[in-house]
Amino acid sequence: MTPDLREQMGGNAIPDMFPLLNQHPVLLKHLVPAMLSFYQEVERTGDSHQFYEKWPIRHNISLILKNVWSNPTHHANALAYADNLDNFVRFVNLLRNDTTYLLDESIS
Repeated sequence: MTPDLREQMGGNAIPDMFPLLNQHPVLLKHLVPAMLSFYQEVERTGDSHQFYEKWPIRHNISLILKNVWSNPTHHANALAYADNLDNFVRFVNLLRNDTTYLLDESIS
């Protein structure tokens, strides 16, 4: 784990688990599909502050996905997740909307 990653995660110990994410058989099978689904589910938390609460969650999801992306098993699971076109299109649309919003906020 790099110091940059620890800093991005707020200095907590969670990144120390990243090597496990690329080794444990259950995580190799279920992590990426679960993270992609959770990315979508966080859109509707039911809380009145859900718009602002989703950003830190999605940021941490993106850090996890970035860390495991080089693992061929995780990569293959992401491609398998894309076989369900409805879920994948929804994920991509949410990602695109988030990117557009963040870009707009950074410019203004």
